[in-house]
Amino acid sequence: IKNMKKSIINSFLGGASISFGCFCYLITLQKTDNAYLASTTFYLGLLLIMLMKTDLFTGKVFSNSHLKLPEYIKSLIVTWVGNLAGGVFASFCFYQIIKPDLTSLISNKLSLNPIQMLISGVICNILVCAAVYAFSKTNNHLISGFLIVCFVLLGVEHIVANFSYFTIGFCSGLNIDLFSLLKSLFFVTIGNIIGGRIIIYMANKN
Repeated sequence: IKNMKKSIINSFLGGASISFGCFCYLITLQKTDNAYLASTTFYLGLLLIMLMKTDLFTGKVFSNSHLKLPEYIKSLIVTWVGNLAGGVFASFCFYQIIKPDLTSLISNKLSLNPIQMLISGVICNILVCAAVYAFSKTNNHLISGFLIVCFVLLGVEHIVANFSYFTIGFCSGLNIDLFSLLKSLFFVTIGNIIGGRIIIYMANKN
């Protein structure tokens, strides 16, 4: 029970950290109109997670791969739900301070077909897990940060970041179709899992 409580808290904080990274990205983009600079600020979310050793679903796909399958699946579910709660809560709070317009961003995300969502999720977590793996091997934020910047610039789908973006959309009063939202959450999650598993295979191969 103690370990479960710790996992839930760490997952909640991980989701909140990514929400912080999302808002840093959105605020910087809004103020500077510089996608390159804004993308670097998103890394602050992952930086908080690595420094505070909290939990991120996309990273846990890779880092918890040593667990037996039932425990592995359980850890992913707990982290996904915790990240969702943390992302929603933090995004709602941040939205009280700044109200970014995400109409086009959310429209683009929900307009993707399932194959596009899946592929985008795969590419995203290849880069995210590569960043986690690179940091674990080199302790170098420059390398891991560069990989995160690439994923943000590509605009690929990160399920935990999407928790924040969709929350902002709801707070903004956007008319988000529930079926399209659930479809996005499902296929992006599966894509993120596949992307992380690819990095596991590549890391073990070496």
